[in-house]
Amino acid sequence: ILIAATDRVLRETENQGLRLPNRRFVVPNPITPVSGWFNNEDPVPTVVLIGRIDIGKGIEYIPKILDSLTPRFPNLRVEIVGGDSYARIIGSTRQWLLQKLGSRSRHVRFLGTVSRSELDEVYRRAWVVIVPSRWDTFPTVVLEAMIRGKAIVASPHGGMPEMLSGTEGVIADPATPDFPEAVADLLADPAKRKRAGESALEKAQNDYDPKKIASDYIAILTSAA
Repeated sequence: ILIAATDRVLRETENQGLRLPNRRFVVPNPITPVSGWFNNEDPVPTVVLIGRIDIGKGIEYIPKILDSLTPRFPNLRVEIVGGDSYARIIGSTRQWLLQKLGSRSRHVRFLGTVSRSELDEVYRRAWVVIVPSRWDTFPTVVLEAMIRGKAIVASPHGGMPEMLSGTEGVIADPATPDFPEAVADLLADPAKRKRAGESALEKAQNDYDPKKIASDYIAILTSAA
């Protein structure tokens, strides 16, 4: 048998010409509820991107996202959590991004690697969590944002559409104007952000609860015995 976190992974694996078992199952990754969690959005419009500074994470789209958002939100802040990485030819991706940002860098805070408590504070003050990845299988950041009731705008390239299906989180291509437009809609509308976060939290609690995921695994393995 083969178990994957999303149907997209199974389909893409098959598209690569690999021979897969006939018995295939989708079992998502779990997320543990956060006891006593509360959100406290920053007074300044704050967009958060969490993940290493990497081309695959969609950092190339940040300058255009800022170009779209800053005329409407002049005091916008983008916080990036995660360490630097290195790519052939361009070297440090953080330095590469800073060069691409130019004067826009005044809107960006690079927080580097943070502790768990510091990460909680980043999530707490975020207005919108973005995932502009060129590809992501089943990103933990989406689960973490969902269980914390945050509004999310994510790329269609990977498992994110399945993760956010049935919620008011938004899926949009970061290479198009649709992505910053979705972010802007959420930044401008507190009620919409709240609904998006609440729907994400509800799905995380119902579908990604560790006990449910463990039960699904056990049922699959028992059936294969």
